[in-house]
Amino acid sequence: MDRYGKAKVNAAVEINVRWEQGINFAQVPETTKQQITATIYVDQQIPLGSILWKGTLANLPASPTGLVQVLDYGGVPDVKGRYVRRLVHVGKYNDTLPEVA
Repeated sequence: MDRYGKAKVNAAVEINVRWEQGINFAQVPETTKQQITATIYVDQQIPLGSILWKGTLANLPASPTGLVQVLDYGGVPDVKGRYVRRLVHVGKYNDTLPEVA
């Protein structure tokens, strides 16, 4: 947030993910029911509220469409607790992309 209360985002970063499309409804924190449009398996923690775009950084247009926002984050450790399978649930992001910080 800037000093006027408007949202700002950091510069785009490319991460490796596995993207599974599918519409579902889920109870997510701080809301009643949200429409989940995809489940994304990631290799790092993704903060709630992050905005994602499906594609490579080299192909990122000036005003991207098809943006999604992270609604829920979770992780499941393996039996020995060494590796964590992380996933995020995302929903459509209908607003325009906030200003880049």
